[in-house]
Amino acid sequence: MTIKLKKMFLLLTSACFMIMLLTTTAFASSRKLITKTVTGTLNIYSAYTYNYHFNSSAVLTYDGNSISQISDLSFSNVGYTASQPSLSANFIPSQKSKANYGSYATYVVTLTRNVYGYYSDKVDYTLTYRPSDSGTPYSLNEEDSFIVTVEVSEPYDIVYMD
Repeated sequence: MTIKLKKMFLLLTSACFMIMLLTTTAFASSRKLITKTVTGTLNIYSAYTYNYHFNSSAVLTYDGNSISQISDLSFSNVGYTASQPSLSANFIPSQKSKANYGSYATYVVTLTRNVYGYYSDKVDYTLTYRPSDSGTPYSLNEEDSFIVTVEVSEPYDIVYMD
């Protein structure tokens, strides 16, 4: 190869790497980790009250008002406070389904609630994620955010233990 051809090849290769680096950085900036705290109350026999909570986290890839990819949920900080601390309980969240509709994404979380020796049931929480970007290309808002709404179902698979 001639020196001129080598220089041109090196220049072209360097330009391609720079474009790839800039493109990767631009795409990575449109990913967001969103954590939502879900809370609820379980009353049993009108004598026992459990206030529970858990965090659900998802990574969403988006561009303006369009969501292109969604991750599975991860759960953390699962806990409760009880009116009668001597009666222990267990609250286990799990992802039932996920769906991406482009302009919004939904997750269904099944929470298994178990008060040892007395009661067990399941409740579904539907978490809906919507980008709140106005879509204005010259927006002064540097931080895009998401609006997360939570809907709760009625309890099902109810078991009273003797």
